[in-house]
Amino acid sequence: MFYLHHGNRLDSLAEQFAEIHASHLADPLLPEHIIVQNAGMARWLSLRISEHLGIAANLKFSFPAEYMWQLIRTVLNGLPDVEPFRPGIMRWRIVQVLADCGNEFPELSSYLHDDNQLRSYQLACRLEEMLDRCLFYRPHWIIDWENGHTPNWQARLWGKLVDGSDGVHWVGLQKQFLQVLATKGIDLTRQRVLIFGIAQLSPGYLQLMREAARYMDVHFFLVNPCQQYWGDIVAEKIKIQSDDAVADYLEIGNPLLASMGRQGRDFFELLIELEPDAEQVCFTENQANSMLAVIQNDIINLNNPLENNSSNIAIPKQTPDGSISFHSCHTPMREVEVLYDQLLDLINNDPHLKPEHIIVMMPLVQIYAPFIEAVFAARQHQIPFVIADRNLIETNVIADILSALLALPDSRFEINRVLALLDYQPVRQRFSLTENDVAQIREWCTQTNIRWGIDAAMRQYLDLPDTLEHSWLAGIQRMLLGSVMNSDALFNDRLPYTEIEGSLTILLGRFVEFAQRLFELREWNQQRCSLSSWIEQIRSLLDHMVSDEDQ
Repeated sequence: MFYLHHGNRLDSLAEQFAEIHASHLADPLLPEHIIVQNAGMARWLSLRISEHLGIAANLKFSFPAEYMWQLIRTVLNGLPDVEPFRPGIMRWRIVQVLADCGNEFPELSSYLHDDNQLRSYQLACRLEEMLDRCLFYRPHWIIDWENGHTPNWQARLWGKLVDGSDGVHWVGLQKQFLQVLATKGIDLTRQRVLIFGIAQLSPGYLQLMREAARYMDVHFFLVNPCQQYWGDIVAEKIKIQSDDAVADYLEIGNPLLASMGRQGRDFFELLIELEPDAEQVCFTENQANSMLAVIQNDIINLNNPLENNSSNIAIPKQTPDGSISFHSCHTPMREVEVLYDQLLDLINNDPHLKPEHIIVMMPLVQIYAPFIEAVFAARQHQIPFVIADRNLIETNVIADILSALLALPDSRFEINRVLALLDYQPVRQRFSLTENDVAQIREWCTQTNIRWGIDAAMRQYLDLPDTLEHSWLAGIQRMLLGSVMNSDALFNDRLPYTEIEGSLTILLGRFVEFAQRLFELREWNQQRCSLSSWIEQIRSLLDHMVSDEDQ
C-alpha cells in the first residue's frame, strides 16, 4: 500500500516515522530501507528515532536513484551492478563515442575539429547532464529517438550509447519493470520502504514507487506547509497578466505561498494524483503571539491577510518582536558577525534553547565557511557549530592542496597563486618553513619584482613576448646572486639582490626547492598518460609537496 504522511512540522513527521519503524517487519533481520535526499537528513533522522525509541539500529539509508536501481534489479534479472547510464559513468561512454564516431556528428565539429581531448571531455559532461535530465523528465523524447521519429544529432548520439549498453537505461527499465509487475507480479511483502523529507522526485520515479506499493508498503513523509488544498493557487503576478475571463477563476490563496511555493505545489500535486491508499496528516497551528507565528498560521490555513483580517496579532503591530528580522550587511564577514551576535542573544534569553536546535541556511556554503570558522571559533563565548554540505575539497586540506597544484599548469604561475600554497601548514612542514619564513619569502618576491611566468620560454608558449623580466627565473636568479655576491654590480645583466645573507641562505635554499617542484608541473597540461600513470605522478607530487604525516 502507498501511504502519504504530511504535516507542517518535521519533528511530528519524525515521530510518526518512529512509530511505523517500531512495527516490526515480517523478517526481523531485514534492514529498514529508508530513502533520503542527503546524508545530513539521514543523520538527523537517526537521532530522532533514537530519541523516540531509545535506539536506532539496522537502518539502511539510500538515495532515490540508488534504491530504485536496487529495486529494479530485484524484479528484473541479469542487470549489471551499476547502471551504465548513471551520471559519472555515462560521460566516459560519450567520450568514447565522440572519439570513435566524431565525424558522424558534423553539428559538433566546432568542438571536435582539433582532436582536443579536454574539450571533448567538457562537451561530454554537458551532454551527460542534458541526457540525464531527458531520461527522468522528458522520457517521451527518449522514446521518439529510439523509434526514429526525430532524426537529429541528439537521437544519433543516443543510438550509439544504447547500442553499447543493451538498452539498459531508465526509460527502458521503467517499461520492463511495469510489464513484469503487471504480468507476473513479485513477492515484496516482506519488504517496506520509507521515504522521508524529499521535496522533489521525477514523475517516472513516483510512478514506479506507486506500482511497487501494490506489492509492498511504501510510506512517504512530506513536509507540507498548508493543510488546505493549494494545488490551484497562482502568484498574483500571473493573475494580473492573465485575461480577464481567466483571471476570475484564478486563486491566489496565501500570496507568500503562491509566489515562493511553486515547486512544492507541483510536487504535492503529483503525489495527490497517485491516489494514495491511506493518508495521515499532522498539522499544528502556532500560538499567534509573534509575527512569524501569524505568517505561519496564514500559510497553514491558506489565508490571504491582504483580503481579510482573520489574522489576529497578539502584539502591537508597531513593536518588533524579533521573530522576523532583516539585516543589511556590507560583507559576508559582517553577516556572520551579526549572526553570531543574534544567536548568542537568543541562547542567553532562552534557557531551553540549545545549539543543536539551531540551523542556519545559506545559498553558497563555500563562500561563508571560512568566515564562520573565523568568527565562531575566535570569540570568547564560543557557540558549538558544524558546517554541513561541504564537498571533499572544502573539508580535506590535502584535497584542497592537490586541487590548487593541478590548477597550476593551466595558469600563468602568478605570484599570489604560487605563494598561496605556502599558506597550507602541510606544505610549510614539508619544506621546514614557518609562517614568519613565508612572510620573508613574500617580501623577497615583492622586492625582486616577481609577477608571473616561470621564464621566457613559458611566455613564448603563451604567444606573449618572450621577455624574462618579472618572471620567477629572473627573481630567483637575483636572490641567488645576492646570496653569494656582496656587490651591486651587474652580473650577466642581472642585478644581485643583496638582502639575503647568513642563515637566510638556508631559507632561500628551501624556497628554491619549493619553487622547482612547482615548476616541474609546467608540462602537465600537455601530457597524455594512462590513468594508472597519472595516479603514480600525483602520488609522487604529493610526496614532494606535502609532509609525510599529513598524507
